[in-house]
Amino acid sequence: MTADQIYSAIQNISWFKDLNGDSLQHIAEHSYCFRFEKKHSIIRQGDVSKGLYITVQGNIKVAFLSRKGKEHIVRIASPGHTFAEVLVFTKQVSPVNVETLTKAKVILIPSEILLKLITEDSVAACNIIHDLSHQMYMMVKSMGSMTVTSSKHRVIGFLLSRLLANSNDGGQVTLKLAKLDIASSLNITPETFSRILHELSEDGLISINNKVIEVHSIEKLRSSS
Repeated sequence: MTADQIYSAIQNISWFKDLNGDSLQHIAEHSYCFRFEKKHSIIRQGDVSKGLYITVQGNIKVAFLSRKGKEHIVRIASPGHTFAEVLVFTKQVSPVNVETLTKAKVILIPSEILLKLITEDSVAACNIIHDLSHQMYMMVKSMGSMTVTSSKHRVIGFLLSRLLANSNDGGQVTLKLAKLDIASSLNITPETFSRILHELSEDGLISINNKVIEVHSIEKLRSSS
């Protein structure tokens, strides 16, 4: 990618949305673009991150891996989303593995560029603090969901989150990821995920056609949880 293409890719990222053109251009000129094959390891647990990553194409898996080899997906960084944010401002090693789920294109903005940015631009610093705070809030909310809600509630929440908010109409959800990865992100087994989808289908709340799930009524699905 050229600097101009990187500029276009990062200008709508929340960290940089209020930056002037010169600042954005400076960041773009000092950033790097990488193309990765499927299942490429970008960051391993214990690595020191080199900066902020932005997904341009593909899907990136951010996951914990236990000593026994059990994996829990923290989140999926799809196009337009960032990852390794917290590591930009610390010297700590990564607590997670980051791996491509598909072929991917990723932008890397070096840590030193971002550290310089927050010392010189208070607006950018506020945007970054706001974004990191929001991520912390969502992580705490997710942890609460994993510990106090049922598996069925989590699956329904997953489906609802992929449909239009505040709508009572139905809609379609396309499963772009493998069921194994979706189930891991919900902290359930693939078998449990499939069983709950089957139960929702039997109840007439959804229809399943391969990777496409038709939700007949958002309100009824929400009520069933």
